[in-house]
Amino acid sequence: ANQRNWYQAIPKELPILIISGAEDPVGDFSKGPAKIQKQLKHAGFQHVTLRLFPTLRHEILLETEKATVFQEIGHWLTDLTN
Repeated sequence: ANQRNWYQAIPKELPILIISGAEDPVGDFSKGPAKIQKQLKHAGFQHVTLRLFPTLRHEILLETEKATVFQEIGHWLTDLTN
């Protein structure tokens, strides 16, 4: 895979959760994760979820609101099994 088709080895039926802090400069303040979601959906991935956390930056699992992030991940996983 190269930068253009990096996702080709991923099964299209695999559920994908993209999480990011909306204030993350590495993700270009949510533009990067949104671009990834768009690429995956355009490539035929059916279960792509993007969850942005408005006040968080890059290390969302280490920030003071990390419990909220883990809770959201848990909800997403629970929804997959229902």
